[in-house]
Amino acid sequence: MAVKNHIKKQVRLLTVCNQHRSTRNINVPWIQLSGLWLSEAGFVQASRVKVRVMQDCIVLTREFEQKSQSYHKLQEILKTLK
Repeated sequence: MAVKNHIKKQVRLLTVCNQHRSTRNINVPWIQLSGLWLSEAGFVQASRVKVRVMQDCIVLTREFEQKSQSYHKLQEILKTLK
């Protein structure tokens, strides 16, 4: 049986929900990411993830000991977004 490539679908639509924080009695925005596509994209259990937040944009990248070629390519793309 062939292994399905889950990262072929490059765009995913998620919904921002609310999560209640009982310590402060407030609701905060919450997004859940899960699926086989995460591990296929290199986000395996215990991976360190860097979160970059910009207006209307969140970028998640896996932290590497050594910077890969795809990491450097992403850095060039991010420079054009600033």
